[in-house]
Amino acid sequence: MKKFALTAMLALAAGMMIAPAVAEDDGEKMFTVHGEIRSRWERLDNVGDLTDSEGDLYRDTYSYLPYRARVSVHGQFTKNVEGVIELQNFGTFGNSDPLKGSQDPTHQAFLDPNSVFGQEAFNNSGIDLYQAYIRMNEIGGTSFFIQMGRQELQFGKNLLLGNNEYYNGRSFDGVMFGWDADNWDVTILGMTIAERNAQWFSSCPANAPLNACRDDNTNLYGALANIDIGDNGQVISPYLLYYRDGRGTTGINASGIPGAKVYTLGARWGKDVTIDDDALIDWNLEAAYQSGDIDVNNLDLSVKAYIVEGWVGFNFHGDNSMHRIGAGVLLTSGDDDINDQDANSFMPLFGDIHANNRLGNIDFGGQNALSGVGGATGFGLGLGQDTGITDLNLRYNGIMGRHAFMFAFHYLAASALDDVNVFPSGYSKDLGGMIDLGYDFTYTKNLVFATELSYFMPGEFFEDLITGPGSVGEDAAVRFTVGARLRF
Repeated sequence: MKKFALTAMLALAAGMMIAPAVAEDDGEKMFTVHGEIRSRWERLDNVGDLTDSEGDLYRDTYSYLPYRARVSVHGQFTKNVEGVIELQNFGTFGNSDPLKGSQDPTHQAFLDPNSVFGQEAFNNSGIDLYQAYIRMNEIGGTSFFIQMGRQELQFGKNLLLGNNEYYNGRSFDGVMFGWDADNWDVTILGMTIAERNAQWFSSCPANAPLNACRDDNTNLYGALANIDIGDNGQVISPYLLYYRDGRGTTGINASGIPGAKVYTLGARWGKDVTIDDDALIDWNLEAAYQSGDIDVNNLDLSVKAYIVEGWVGFNFHGDNSMHRIGAGVLLTSGDDDINDQDANSFMPLFGDIHANNRLGNIDFGGQNALSGVGGATGFGLGLGQDTGITDLNLRYNGIMGRHAFMFAFHYLAASALDDVNVFPSGYSKDLGGMIDLGYDFTYTKNLVFATELSYFMPGEFFEDLITGPGSVGEDAAVRFTVGARLRF
């Protein structure tokens, strides 16, 4: 990997030196260089255990300052042949002692640069090869294309495939090919999650080196399509994905479930509205069903799970401004009997929880008080059972010149609390509410300042869980961030 990264850096340096001097016949640059530098200060309170006490088990009140830097070279070698090399380095200033707060599952997530809905890692220990691929378009004069190498994957609204952009990104090694016509496209892919994104084994000894328990044998195959409907911006996007964890039953895969072989069949129907579009209504509706098998402790479990996400927005336009009022829902299935042979909790695969303000901007999809819809799925509770989650939300977004505003309210509830083996006392399904505020200021077209505030108010469920796992309490959790992003 180090040799690969060194080779990539040399290629990058060469590209940067020749980029100004090399041009195609039409006067356009053959090579273009892009980059990004960003950092933000974060303050988190009680996100690990919802407890204000100074003597609580989880030391989960702290501040830190993560950063990320990227440089990429794009080469347009012919009209139909292009390539990309992208390098990145990331790290964290402050609170970087791996032993401090080591019993805090949120803090532990920070140690893992690749948690599925990833918090920031403390450091990257060098330059990371984030992307390196070749793409060929219009092969043989047709709409056929092929793209090979290390690359991001994004689809639709990032529900199941996203690049984890708010954190340190996510990339895959493999190939995708298909047809990219005027009004439709089809993509077929075969991928292995990149080495930097592989998860840690749950059985790894506590004193083992951080890279001693890595395994990258997590594979994703699929077919995805986008079909334009008419000329008003509507699109229908069906897909079929197959996720395979080849690490056996001792490791934790990208969604936290060992020995998984899971098919996901779904579709999305949506219409977007931009500031230049005077349309009144935008919407998104996506649903998916999962089937397959999970081998856990030599038990063959049958996967039967689903997810539904949808929203509608009403848009009001002015001079150089747009205002949107919207409402949405996210619903995942839960497992109401942990002792049967069915696994009813939805695996979010490689979705992006921060995109579209999914479940609120505290990002409770990580390893913390609301982790994983049972710790396994990345959408909700991690309390010995995959409870599933229901999120009802209201939002306002406004763009006025260089200013952008966001307000959102989320009400969160468990989808399944019926298993007497886990919840014998009739727990409330009320998880609580979350308020999100956001403000972006575009200082120049390249430089943006941003701040976010999230405030979570625990519901009656946590009143019932005072003696639950990790001594979870019922005090409010807060996340506050302020940062800047420079792109060139």
